[in-house]
Amino acid sequence: DPVAVFEAYKRTLGALERDYPNVRFIYATEPIVMASNSDAPNNIPRGVFNNLIRAEYGKTGRLWDVAAIESTSLTGARVQGTYQGQTYAALNPEFAAPDQRHIYALGETAVAGPLLELIAQSR
Repeated sequence: DPVAVFEAYKRTLGALERDYPNVRFIYATEPIVMASNSDAPNNIPRGVFNNLIRAEYGKTGRLWDVAAIESTSLTGARVQGTYQGQTYAALNPEFAAPDQRHIYALGETAVAGPLLELIAQSR
């Protein structure tokens, strides 16, 4: 249930922020898999969760949108898949390891760069 997972995420981050007011937390979306991976239909609930994260934390300036980065080609096009008529964001094959679930090489650089920028801005 992506809504329940989001609510738990929000409660946990809220408690951490309350208990550690001098720490700047970075929020993150959940990684996704390639459309050809057998787990690809689960990108649909991942997308629901990720959209909730974006809506809640997108304006903070501290959102590391892993899923958006992973689903964007080197030319800026969005990579998508479909399952039972539903379209979902999918991992860019240019970034994918052979297991179609993880990133490597270009993907590591694409995902790490924005994280490093967020960390640098959080000082």
